[in-house]
Amino acid sequence: VANQRLYDFALKNHYAYAKAWSLYLSGLIHFYRNALEDAIDCFSQAIEQKHILHTRAVIDSMAGLVLAYQAIEDAGRAAEMLNRLYEYAGTINDPSAIMLADSCRARLAIIQGKHKAVNDLLGSASPPVENMVWWLEIPVVTYCRGMIAQGSHQRLEASESMLRELLQLNQ
Repeated sequence: VANQRLYDFALKNHYAYAKAWSLYLSGLIHFYRNALEDAIDCFSQAIEQKHILHTRAVIDSMAGLVLAYQAIEDAGRAAEMLNRLYEYAGTINDPSAIMLADSCRARLAIIQGKHKAVNDLLGSASPPVENMVWWLEIPVVTYCRGMIAQGSHQRLEASESMLRELLQLNQ
């Protein structure tokens, strides 16, 4: 309801920035409802606005497309979007953008069951715990997903500890 009001406001007042945010948020809503074709449509429209939309929302929209394409079993388009995500992140000159792209790549590897890529993720330092806001791709959560996928008792305990810290921060 609130996002629909934002979208209506943006259209009525020709406010492109608010419309871009609304498209991104609609993509998230559809993604979490598993309405993947609608999520793909909204995320695609959001990244068309990459010059006015907040950088993190553009990156998150691209990550959303990677995950949605994989979920509909279109690994080719998922890989293509992941490449586009890396290209975009490379133009920003911000290490956190590359960290988000790496996290998305790791999450895709977890979904695809590529154990070597998961082990590579876990071999690196864990990402910082950050406020989640509403982002789809959160590196520390993906790191925990990797530990859970690995399944050792030690990794499960470490994951639980990190997730509890994240919960406390976000409460």
